[in-house]
Amino acid sequence: YQHRTLLANNVFAGNTHLAIGNQAAYLDIIDNIIVGSQLGIRFQYIQTGHIACNLFHGNGANANEPRFTIGEDGNREAEPRFVGNGDYHRAPGSPARDAGCHRGKVLEPDGTPPDLGAYGGPLAATGAALQALFHLIEHPMLGSCCRGPLPVSATCRIAS
Repeated sequence: YQHRTLLANNVFAGNTHLAIGNQAAYLDIIDNIIVGSQLGIRFQYIQTGHIACNLFHGNGANANEPRFTIGEDGNREAEPRFVGNGDYHRAPGSPARDAGCHRGKVLEPDGTPPDLGAYGGPLAATGAALQALFHLIEHPMLGSCCRGPLPVSATCRIAS
Protein backbone atom coordinates (compact mmCIF):
# COMPACT_ATOMS: atom_id res chain seq x y z
CA TYR A 1 0.00 0.00 0.00
CA GLN A 2 1.30 3.41 -0.93
CA HIS A 3 0.08 6.75 0.34
CA ARG A 4 -0.90 9.61 -1.91
CA THR A 5 1.06 12.84 -2.05
CA LEU A 6 -0.38 16.20 -3.08
CA LEU A 7 1.66 18.69 -5.10
CA ALA A 8 -0.53 21.80 -5.34
CA ASN A 9 -0.24 25.53 -5.98
CA ASN A 10 3.37 25.77 -7.12
CA VAL A 11 5.21 27.44 -9.99
CA PHE A 12 7.85 25.40 -11.81
CA ALA A 13 9.68 27.74 -14.16
CA GLY A 14 12.77 27.49 -16.36
CA ASN A 15 13.98 24.05 -15.34
CA THR A 16 16.72 23.00 -17.74
CA HIS A 17 15.74 19.35 -17.58
CA LEU A 18 12.72 18.39 -15.49
CA ALA A 19 10.05 20.27 -13.52
CA ILE A 20 8.33 17.36 -11.71
CA GLY A 21 9.64 13.78 -11.47
CA ASN A 22 7.50 10.89 -10.26
CA GLN A 23 9.31 7.61 -9.90
CA ALA A 24 6.93 5.37 -7.95
CA ALA A 25 4.24 7.30 -6.12
CA TYR A 26 0.59 8.18 -6.33
CA LEU A 27 1.27 11.87 -6.85
CA ASP A 28 -1.72 14.20 -7.23
CA ILE A 29 -0.56 17.22 -9.26
CA ILE A 30 -3.18 19.97 -8.96
CA ASP A 31 -3.37 23.76 -9.52
CA ASN A 32 0.29 24.22 -10.58
CA ILE A 33 1.91 26.35 -13.28
CA ILE A 34 4.65 24.56 -15.24
CA VAL A 35 6.54 26.77 -17.70
CA GLY A 36 9.75 26.89 -19.70
CA SER A 37 11.07 23.45 -18.76
CA GLN A 38 12.57 20.86 -21.05
CA LEU A 39 10.10 18.31 -19.61
CA GLY A 40 7.07 19.23 -17.49
CA ILE A 41 6.24 15.93 -15.74
CA ARG A 42 8.21 12.67 -15.88
CA PHE A 43 6.66 9.35 -14.92
CA GLN A 44 8.76 6.24 -14.35
CA TYR A 45 6.37 3.49 -13.21
CA ILE A 46 2.65 2.79 -13.38
CA GLN A 47 1.49 4.97 -10.48
CA THR A 48 0.11 8.33 -11.51
CA GLY A 49 -2.39 10.01 -9.21
CA HIS A 50 -4.79 12.75 -10.23
CA ILE A 51 -3.40 15.40 -12.62
CA ALA A 52 -5.80 18.30 -12.95
CA CYS A 53 -6.11 22.07 -13.33
CA ASN A 54 -2.48 22.70 -14.24
CA LEU A 55 -1.29 25.40 -16.63
CA PHE A 56 1.52 24.49 -19.04
CA HIS A 57 3.44 26.84 -21.33
CA GLY A 58 6.66 26.77 -23.33
CA ASN A 59 7.87 23.34 -22.23
CA GLY A 60 9.84 21.09 -24.59
CA ALA A 61 7.23 18.42 -23.72
CA ASN A 62 4.53 18.51 -21.08
CA ALA A 63 5.05 14.85 -20.10
CA ASN A 64 7.13 11.83 -21.12
CA GLU A 65 4.02 9.58 -21.23
CA PRO A 66 0.40 10.37 -22.10
CA ARG A 67 -1.10 10.10 -18.60
CA PHE A 68 -3.08 13.31 -18.93
CA THR A 69 -4.43 15.30 -21.84
CA ILE A 70 -4.23 19.05 -22.38
CA GLY A 71 -7.82 20.27 -22.59
CA GLU A 72 -9.16 17.68 -20.13
CA ASP A 73 -9.56 17.80 -16.33
CA GLY A 74 -8.70 21.51 -16.31
CA ASN A 75 -5.19 20.96 -17.72
CA ARG A 76 -4.43 23.54 -20.37
CA GLU A 77 -1.67 25.28 -22.25
CA ALA A 78 -1.52 29.08 -22.17
CA GLU A 79 0.86 31.93 -21.35
CA PRO A 80 0.51 32.37 -17.56
CA ARG A 81 1.14 36.14 -17.67
CA PHE A 82 3.33 36.61 -14.63
CA VAL A 83 4.20 40.08 -13.32
CA GLY A 84 7.76 39.41 -14.57
CA ASN A 85 11.42 39.79 -13.62
CA GLY A 86 11.30 36.79 -11.29
CA ASP A 87 7.96 37.81 -9.77
CA TYR A 88 5.59 34.85 -10.23
CA HIS A 89 2.46 36.66 -9.07
CA ARG A 90 -0.23 36.56 -11.73
CA ALA A 91 -0.67 39.77 -13.71
CA PRO A 92 -4.15 41.10 -14.52
CA GLY A 93 -5.81 38.97 -17.19
CA SER A 94 -3.80 35.85 -16.34
CA PRO A 95 -5.56 32.58 -17.28
CA ALA A 96 -4.35 31.23 -13.91
CA ARG A 97 -6.78 33.50 -12.04
CA ASP A 98 -9.87 31.76 -10.64
CA ALA A 99 -8.90 28.56 -12.52
CA GLY A 100 -8.29 26.18 -9.59
CA CYS A 101 -9.85 22.73 -9.40
CA HIS A 102 -12.13 23.40 -6.48
CA ARG A 103 -14.14 26.33 -7.84
CA GLY A 104 -17.41 26.56 -5.93
CA LYS A 105 -16.06 24.44 -3.05
CA VAL A 106 -12.98 26.33 -1.86
CA LEU A 107 -12.38 30.06 -1.92
CA GLU A 108 -9.28 32.16 -1.51
CA PRO A 109 -9.10 34.43 1.56
CA ASP A 110 -10.52 37.33 -0.51
CA GLY A 111 -13.62 35.27 -1.41
CA THR A 112 -12.70 34.59 -5.05
CA PRO A 113 -12.32 31.14 -6.65
CA PRO A 114 -8.84 29.59 -6.22
CA ASP A 115 -6.00 30.68 -8.50
CA LEU A 116 -3.28 28.45 -9.91
CA GLY A 117 0.34 28.77 -8.87
CA ALA A 118 2.36 29.69 -5.82
CA TYR A 119 0.23 32.61 -4.70
CA GLY A 120 -3.14 30.93 -5.20
CA GLY A 121 -5.38 28.53 -3.34
CA PRO A 122 -7.09 28.69 0.02
CA LEU A 123 -3.82 29.39 1.89
CA ALA A 124 -2.81 32.32 -0.33
CA ALA A 125 -2.87 34.91 2.45
CA THR A 126 -0.54 32.78 4.58
CA GLY A 127 2.38 33.74 2.34
CA ALA A 128 2.16 37.42 3.21
CA ALA A 129 2.10 36.68 6.95
CA LEU A 130 5.08 34.33 6.77
CA GLN A 131 6.98 36.70 4.51
CA ALA A 132 7.04 39.25 7.30
CA LEU A 133 8.34 36.66 9.80
CA PHE A 134 11.07 34.81 7.94
CA HIS A 135 14.08 36.49 6.39
CA LEU A 136 16.52 33.61 6.55
CA ILE A 137 15.74 29.93 6.06
CA GLU A 138 18.05 27.58 7.96
CA HIS A 139 18.36 23.92 6.97
CA PRO A 140 19.97 21.61 9.55
CA MET A 141 22.22 19.92 6.98
CA LEU A 142 22.69 22.65 4.38
CA GLY A 143 22.98 25.71 6.60
CA SER A 144 21.72 29.03 5.30
CA CYS A 145 20.32 28.65 1.84
CA CYS A 146 17.94 31.51 1.20
CA ARG A 147 17.75 35.08 2.28
CA GLY A 148 14.34 36.73 2.27
CA PRO A 149 11.79 37.96 2.52
CA LEU A 150 10.43 34.80 0.90
CA PRO A 151 6.98 33.59 -0.16
CA VAL A 152 5.71 30.35 1.40
CA SER A 153 6.56 28.40 -1.72
CA ALA A 154 10.01 29.91 -2.23
CA THR A 155 12.70 27.80 -3.81
CA CYS A 156 16.17 27.66 -2.32
CA ARG A 157 18.93 27.34 -4.88
CA ILE A 158 22.06 25.87 -3.41
CA ALA A 159 25.30 26.98 -5.03
CA SER A 160 28.06 24.36 -5.01
